[in-house]
Amino acid sequence: IPASARVVLIFDDRVIEPITVQIDLRLLRQAQALAEYGSFTRAAEALNIAQPSLSRGIKELESRVGLPLFERLRSGHKPTDFGRVFLEHASGLLA
Repeated sequence: IPASARVVLIFDDRVIEPITVQIDLRLLRQAQALAEYGSFTRAAEALNIAQPSLSRGIKELESRVGLPLFERLRSGHKPTDFGRVFLEHASGLLA
């Protein structure tokens, strides 16, 4: 389900330029799962989708917001500082 949202984020006491983003709620669910599980494989299993599909979804979401949402680490994936703020706001859209 595509949704448009006017997003204004405050990050490190700075207002990030307000943007209007068209985001598929499916992509937000995928990002939340990756943040929760810390692994593309485990998040994809939890969502019952293929791992490459999840990877493409996260890349698409990051492209739409214009900033990386996750750090890719050897120990897994964790939200960037911006990603944490973004996901906190996104959780309100999914509630």
